[in-house]
Amino acid sequence: MPIAPPKPCRRCRRPTRNKGGLCDACRARRKDQRRQLEPKKETKPFYGTARWKKVRAMYLRDHPLCELCQSKGRATVATLVDHVHEIEDGGAELAMNNLMALCTRCHASKTKRMAVARSHGEEVVSSLVGELMMGRGGQNH
Repeated sequence: MPIAPPKPCRRCRRPTRNKGGLCDACRARRKDQRRQLEPKKETKPFYGTARWKKVRAMYLRDHPLCELCQSKGRATVATLVDHVHEIEDGGAELAMNNLMALCTRCHASKTKRMAVARSHGEEVVSSLVGELMMGRGGQNH
C-alpha cells in the first residue's frame, strides 16, 4: 500500500503525516499551552473541600450573572466562580472580594490571559488583576 503524501500542518503549514494535522513542533507547543492553563497541583485539593463548595454556592447565589459580561452590557448566566488574584499567586482562597462569577467563555479567556501575563512577569499579572477588578465594577463584597 502506498504511503500518503504529507499534508500541511493546520497551524504552521509545514508538511506532516501526524494524525490530527499538527506537526511535532505545533503539537508540543499545544501541549505546553494546555499544561499552563491547568490549575497547579497544590491548589486542586482545595476545590474539593466543603468550605470551598459552600462559598462557591453562596457566591453564585448572590452573583447569578457573569460579572465580566455584565460590565460589557450583556446578561449571561454564571456557571463558575473564579479567583481574581489566583491562589498560587497569593490570592485569598475564600475572600469574597477575591472571587468573581463567570460564564465558561469569560473564564477560559481570563485563564488564558492570566497564563500569558504570568509568562511576562509579576507586574503584568498585577496589571491584569487590577483590570479585572475594574471590569467588574471594582466591587468589594
